[in-house]
Amino acid sequence: MSVRRQGQLERELRVKEAALRLFVERGYAGTSIREIAAAAGVSTGTVGNVGDKASLFLLVMEETAAS
Repeated sequence: MSVRRQGQLERELRVKEAALRLFVERGYAGTSIREIAAAAGVSTGTVGNVGDKASLFLLVMEETAAS
């Protein structure tokens, strides 16, 4: 795996972890893309590459339920 791809996967993981934590703490309506980006230490564009708010919510909830 390339260094660039490894970095992308690490950023995606940070985004998903931050999103899950914020959704649990604040709920869907109380969480913004900007807050997820800040918590993950990435730009809002990076969060957008993972998915929009609704997609991200479904993704982290499905992954949590599956684990």
